[in-house]
Amino acid sequence: MHSLPAIVYRQGPLLAAAFCLLGCGVSNPPPAARTWHDLLDELVEFDKWARLDQPGSKMIASSDPSGGNADYNNYVREGPDGWEVFADLEGPGYISRFWFTGGEDGQRFRFVFDDEKTPRIDTTAGAFCGGEDPFLPPLAMKEPFCWFSLVPLPYQKRVVVLSKKRVPKPGGGGWPRHFYQINYTKLAKSQSVESFPRVLSDRDLAKLAEIRRIWVQRAAGPGVPSHGGGMQIDAGQYGDVLTLTGPSMLRELSLSLTFHPDTNPAIREQALRGVRLQIWWNDNPAPSVDVPIGDFFGSVWRTTRFSSLWFGADQRGFISRFPMPFSSRARIGVLNEANVGVGVECGVREAPLPPSESWGYFHAVWNRTVPGQVGSPHPVLSTSGRGKFVGCLLAVTGLDQSWWILESDETMTIDGAKEPQWKGTGLEDYFNGGWYYQNAHTQPLHGLLFKAPFRTVQYRFHFMDPVQFGKSFRMEFERGPGQRSKGWMESVGYYYLEEPVAVAAVSTEDRSMPEDPQAGRTLMQELHNLERLGDGRAAMDAIDTYLQRNPVVPFADVLHLRKWAYREHQGHVDQAVVAYRRIAGSATNATVKKQAEDLAWFHESRNNSLLSLYCRNETRIILDGRPLVIVGHPAKVVVVRVQLEPGNHALVLQAKPERYPDWVLAHLRTHYGTVLTHPNWRISYTYDGSWQRPGYDDSGWSVVGGHGIKGPPEVPFVYIEPNAYAFTISEADGLRARPGVRQEGKSFVVRHEFYLNGDSELHGAGL
Repeated sequence: MHSLPAIVYRQGPLLAAAFCLLGCGVSNPPPAARTWHDLLDELVEFDKWARLDQPGSKMIASSDPSGGNADYNNYVREGPDGWEVFADLEGPGYISRFWFTGGEDGQRFRFVFDDEKTPRIDTTAGAFCGGEDPFLPPLAMKEPFCWFSLVPLPYQKRVVVLSKKRVPKPGGGGWPRHFYQINYTKLAKSQSVESFPRVLSDRDLAKLAEIRRIWVQRAAGPGVPSHGGGMQIDAGQYGDVLTLTGPSMLRELSLSLTFHPDTNPAIREQALRGVRLQIWWNDNPAPSVDVPIGDFFGSVWRTTRFSSLWFGADQRGFISRFPMPFSSRARIGVLNEANVGVGVECGVREAPLPPSESWGYFHAVWNRTVPGQVGSPHPVLSTSGRGKFVGCLLAVTGLDQSWWILESDETMTIDGAKEPQWKGTGLEDYFNGGWYYQNAHTQPLHGLLFKAPFRTVQYRFHFMDPVQFGKSFRMEFERGPGQRSKGWMESVGYYYLEEPVAVAAVSTEDRSMPEDPQAGRTLMQELHNLERLGDGRAAMDAIDTYLQRNPVVPFADVLHLRKWAYREHQGHVDQAVVAYRRIAGSATNATVKKQAEDLAWFHESRNNSLLSLYCRNETRIILDGRPLVIVGHPAKVVVVRVQLEPGNHALVLQAKPERYPDWVLAHLRTHYGTVLTHPNWRISYTYDGSWQRPGYDDSGWSVVGGHGIKGPPEVPFVYIEPNAYAFTISEADGLRARPGVRQEGKSFVVRHEFYLNGDSELHGAGL
């Protein structure tokens, strides 16, 4: 098994004589034959990402060949017997990423290796992307509305990727529409590679399981402790935070910002843009990293605590795990252009630098384009020299009152070519999403950190699929089809170069969060984003910032009560219950009083449960055969008190038909666990007998399936009335009848059974 390489903490100056400088005359051995296990090993050789001899990736996609927005059903050619050819790749090489949308779990795929008559992989989208070993999370997953796999698929002579053709229905507007992207690496003709095994051995499966474990462990790991007591950097001042001598490999960097206790959250948020992280390599006179500190670590607009393979944040501060080799000297500095002083603490984790001619120097550049730049794309990175592009972070604020700005295809142009060699199929597709995303989520190599109409923050890293260039590189995102969308785009491009160079300096103009016309209506959606990332602390800061900017709002007391619900979630249960009772006894606002009483009542008995309901359809709620309430409003969450004894129970939602976007959503909080609406619930338009009660046989009903709906709410419904019930509807899926089940004009039922055993377990919760 491959294990994480040993970590060496810096104890003092490294002996320069023991290690070779970058660029010294140590020759690499000729390339050896690669096995599938060699490729699997590279999935955990994290330092290797900084090498420039890692082969580069290319992409074949369903992009519109005319340059328009019809980026679907553009196959390589018709295949035999009702199959379409997605890709026909000459070896030796390997596929490093497969992404697909526009189909169903059962969409069939075949991978034919080396001109064999029988495909070595004959599977479905659901099985190939997260459903069957070895294609399991986090290496392969079914994401909301799309599928992806990052398990490398090597081929010696050739691989042909085929998809079963689905004929569009008459009058169906060209549906189904299959979008796909396949990243592949072409190896030198002299290099042999072992094609994907015909039969996977126990050793193969064990190796993939170990890789998955290492990815999860690394992504969730805490940042390194800081060195010393840190330093204070006043407004308008620069400070050298840390200087290191090489040769060395900087494997991890942790930075935290601290403020005077009286500094309000809005000022702290502004400092994420006002404070710049700068890194110099060797004796280069200009920094090779110059990025607003929040953006560099993924915390755009607000500190966001999340984890990934390469960056994130925990309770102590920001974390970067980009490998950063250097030959003689590294200087890490902070330029404070905010209007408040900041304390800065820094920690690093180093390792000896193995000798090689192929190490690259890490670079990062920030860019921002504004609504007035309609007609031109947003440049993520434009650079010259030899190097490779390894990923980006992109924040988008659209002003078109729609998600149309996410129709922005990415392009990459290498070494001055007349036409881009890389053409995408949509902004969210590049980030392994689809159909304007669903809700905030994070994965080791990609994630959606924020979504609220009409703003998103997303990231993607090219670990096994970096883009190599020899002379120059340019990456851009369209500004919507035809470059016509109005909005802000803000990005960080991450890349390595053969030599350290100066990056474009961050503009000294205002870098605060773009003005969002929806800001007054999307607060609850922003809080739900943070809850989905498990970050109640950031949600409390978001409330404080909102109330500071909007001090006179009728629901301020509700938001203050919600902050106590976040404190309860953080473990301060006793203090929160005391606050609930105090507020319930003193509140003059009927809404605040009722919600505080609900939250206090929940803690009075282990049989007390709270059922939160959020439905666009007019929906009758039934628990264990007993009708509870009828709900149905796209802006209101209704909470009902219920008492549940140990035993078997059934939660049923009977919904009237409604036009899209329609949804039903329920969250039942008990002292034994949580029951959530989920796509694995059962649905039917035909129901009789005791369908309202536990014990009813619904095995003949359909499974809802899919990923639920986007949100909810979904455009044009944007606003949710503020409430104090934290970590409720953000955890559940909105359900609707899918086209294959839907019967126009008829009511449908979704139901789910669960069991409370009376101790501390809940079975059949639907997750």
